[in-house]
Parts: sequence; C-alpha cells; structure tokens
Amino acid sequence: MVLFVAVPVNYNPSRNQVFYIFFGRDSFSQKENFVLTGIFIIFTTFVAIVFPNISAVLGILGGMNATSIQYFVPMICSVKVSGLPVTAPSNMIKILFFGFLCFLGYTNVGTTIY
Repeated sequence: MVLFVAVPVNYNPSRNQVFYIFFGRDSFSQKENFVLTGIFIIFTTFVAIVFPNISAVLGILGGMNATSIQYFVPMICSVKVSGLPVTAPSNMIKILFFGFLCFLGYTNVGTTIY
C-alpha cells in the first residue's frame, strides 16, 4: 500500500522540482511531462530489474532519505541561519557532529548496496 500511495504522491513535487532546478521554470508542456514520466518509469524499471528484492531497495532509499532529512539538511540549514561563518566554533561543532552521523548513515547505505 505504501508503494501505491508514495509514488504518485511524491512524483508530482519531484517533477516540478526537476523542471525548476534544471530548466529554471515552473511550467512545462504535456510533451515534457510525458518525456520526464517516461524517464522516471524506465529508471524505476531498471532499479526493479537490478534489485528484485524490494526490501533492499526500500532500505537503500530509506537510508539515503532518512540520513538526508534527519541530519544533512538540518545541518546545512542551521549553519546558514546562524549568520556566522562556516568556520565559527559553534558551526564547526554542528558540522562535525552531524557530519559524523551523515557518514554513518551513508556508509550503511553503501554497505547495503555492496
């Protein structure tokens, strides 16, 4: 049930961000939508063929997303919002602590892939 709900719910914002980040615009044509959707379907089919065990794929994606959302993004936001230079002691403590946690999370994803 999670896969049936998560893919359609997450695809629309992802598609919008792809057009905004790579092409610098918020709108897209029907043809561009079909092309990007086709690329997404081909990519997900390739992942399903390479990793037929869905629990491993969910573990890899979950590990990457959880590490990014819980550690990497808050670290970047906290450093930016502090208004201090990156090399300030308070920012370096955040970077070292959350950097270590990111290293552990991404290493776990790497070992799962390996």
